[in-house]
Amino acid sequence: MNYTPPAVQSIHFVPTDEEEVEIGSRQVQAIYVLAHDTLPDGANHWCFYLKFSKTASICIDMTPTYSAPSTVLQDGSKGHMLISVLPCIHPSPATKTIRLGVCANLTVDRILHLLAQSGRDQYDSKSDVGVGRERLARFRC
Repeated sequence: MNYTPPAVQSIHFVPTDEEEVEIGSRQVQAIYVLAHDTLPDGANHWCFYLKFSKTASICIDMTPTYSAPSTVLQDGSKGHMLISVLPCIHPSPATKTIRLGVCANLTVDRILHLLAQSGRDQYDSKSDVGVGRERLARFRC
């Protein structure tokens, strides 16, 4: 990918970073944005699913590190953007599913580059409840 990584490496490929080249070059046919089940506090966890075939997708999921301290939340931690291949378009059930069309020749690498370039790979979490900087910024507008 063509970006300078932050001090804390926030993007991780599952099972390993060796998958980066193969995953990054895949053509994206559609993007599914899913809200998973509602949490006890009323929030829910969202993930992106990048469809690349009739039966498979790449999941982009932010999860807490629990090891790299947050610079935004007291007693919080930085997040990881986990990138993994799934043998389905997206899991079910979901509280909300939004399907986005994509432009021609869009690759996973380009999407990851845009997310990192706009700081969307930077995430802070506290007590198992994630608070993304983008969410905080949205409420300031």
